Amino acid sequence: MALGQLYLDGGKSKGTQIVPAAWVESSISAHARPNDDMDYGYLFWLMRFPGKDGTVWKSYSMNGTGGNSVQIFPEQRVVVVITTTNYNVSQPHMLTAKLLMEQILTKF
Repeated sequence: MALGQLYLDGGKSKGTQIVPAAWVESSISAHARPNDDMDYGYLFWLMRFPGKDGTVWKSYSMNGTGGNSVQIFPEQRVVVVITTTNYNVSQPHMLTAKLLMEQILTKF
């Protein structure tokens, strides 16, 4: 959660610049396009999720094994952390995305 908040705040923590703002901006910018639905920065996935009423939630995320994810939604100033244990499940990140869309984003 703290790393997600650090990036949401442009590399600052409690007013102190911890990570250079230029690095934060570069790392959450698109440097590759693995598929039509998302881009990739420096260890961050740049994603889009459908919201209510046709809105689109844009995020950048850190995703780990088993479907674990830290999703940062800069426009809404929200950090969402999802931890799972889907280690032996096919496409665990798809399950995480479904959980995020159905249980969190639909509430806004």
